[in-house]
Amino acid sequence: MIRSQAGRFRRPLVATAVLVAIALPAAAAAARTLTLGAAANGKSLELNPGDTLIVRLAANPTTGYDWALVSKPKVLKLVKRTYLAAPPMRIGQGGTDVFRFSVRSGQGRLELAYRRSWEKGQAPLRTFLLRIRAS
Repeated sequence: MIRSQAGRFRRPLVATAVLVAIALPAAAAAARTLTLGAAANGKSLELNPGDTLIVRLAANPTTGYDWALVSKPKVLKLVKRTYLAAPPMRIGQGGTDVFRFSVRSGQGRLELAYRRSWEKGQAPLRTFLLRIRAS
């Protein structure tokens, strides 16, 4: 009986493809998105590398106040920051500042301050703090 070279490699290749098809969705499912608001202020979080952390905080930039990053740990990478005006959009109406972070291995503190940028030396109107560990 003569076997072709291609026939010997076909079965291991199919088995490898099946294993990859099973493993990839499982790995993707492990990553999660966690959305937090003001109620999480002062809390400690256990996250996994690859997770997404979204922080949503009430804001009203028409007053001059804005959320500013005071300290961002290396465990977090700021992916996007947006402001969402609350409907119906009216002059002087507030909304929500949204910070989206990707999570890496490590630990640290995320600190945000709600203040006016030109008021140097003034205490912020509000602060937001999270202690984060990802492993």
